[in-house]
Amino acid sequence: MSAELIGILGILIVVALYFADIQRRKLQEKNRQINELASKLIDEYVEMRHRDTGLSFLAKLGLHRLKSDKRIREAIEEMKARTPHDPWEGQEAHIQDVDLVNFFKYVRENKIKFGHMGKTVEYVTQKIKGLN
Repeated sequence: MSAELIGILGILIVVALYFADIQRRKLQEKNRQINELASKLIDEYVEMRHRDTGLSFLAKLGLHRLKSDKRIREAIEEMKARTPHDPWEGQEAHIQDVDLVNFFKYVRENKIKFGHMGKTVEYVTQKIKGLN
């Protein structure tokens, strides 16, 4: 290989590493923001839980903004651990095979009020499965 070609390859490697670092930093910042939002939602749930019913308040929090089923489940588990109440009010079995991002988006967009006119977690999961 000629010295010029080696020099060009060296420059390309440096440029590629630079842009890879920029992408890594953007991803880290996005993850930091999501983790911060999750922490805020958990704290809000723990603070307000005694003033609102579990499922209704869980729906109002905007958990879909966490943009990941796994993150939503982890946040709800943390809520469970920090309060003596079950956020799902005994209906957790109905959401095992449902994407919670879609679940909470549906609840928010359709203004579902749990316990009102037969609206349950099972009802919402059936509606979501019917859409797919």
